[in-house]
Amino acid sequence: MNLSEKVVLVTGGLSGIGASCVVEFPKNGIKGVVVADISSGEEIIQNFNAKYGEGGVTFVKADVFLINRGWSIMTCTSNIYWKRVLMYVYSASNDCLTPNNDASSNKGDNENAFQKTVDTYNSIDILISAAGIADENDWQRLIQVNLIGPSIGCNLAINTYFPKYKTGASAYIINISSIAGIIPYKDAPHYAATKHGLIGLTRSYGQNKVIIEQDVFVMALCPGRTDTPMENPTFLSKTLYGDQLLEDLFAVPSQK
Repeated sequence: MNLSEKVVLVTGGLSGIGASCVVEFPKNGIKGVVVADISSGEEIIQNFNAKYGEGGVTFVKADVFLINRGWSIMTCTSNIYWKRVLMYVYSASNDCLTPNNDASSNKGDNENAFQKTVDTYNSIDILISAAGIADENDWQRLIQVNLIGPSIGCNLAINTYFPKYKTGASAYIINISSIAGIIPYKDAPHYAATKHGLIGLTRSYGQNKVIIEQDVFVMALCPGRTDTPMENPTFLSKTLYGDQLLEDLFAVPSQK
């Protein structure tokens, strides 16, 4: 695929697999990359642009699950069933849904990242959902980031942004899942559940007739153990089943 006129949004793009993707895109002549991450990344982006050309990489600070108070959740999908599901999940996260008439405040961080992309480059062709955490102690947050966030991203891409802003006939979604989405992962059950769910989401979208007719390709990447900050032993040892997780995890060779 010729990337010269393409624009990509990468969530979780400041570290790990997401950062590796961001590094490769400018090398292959892509028009623009927007990095959405909960961490501060202005200095990193400046270094990217100094190396590959000013304006090629843009940063937006974002928590991929965060949805501001208001009925903003209703903009994620036009399907009434999924509206109800998302509203239930959001309500269960101890936030409240209250009407808000300020349109500017009705955009969650996820949608702000999409809007920043089209405001900067006038198009969007590729979404890579790479944001992820592995904290079994905070399993509700884990599910929100690893599964609900990509679900919102897929809905925004397919229903709102790709139809209006893709530059060619085709658009692409790549969800970063894991081998833990294919096989049981006894030391990290909630993490595995999110990755299994992400594969189910991806396969279901990928076989949807309407989406196929729109020329949107939905794929999942399922890497094995990879050398990323998520594998920090100090952090993992404090999580649920931490000692056993470390023993099992580091018995497997890591890929870079």
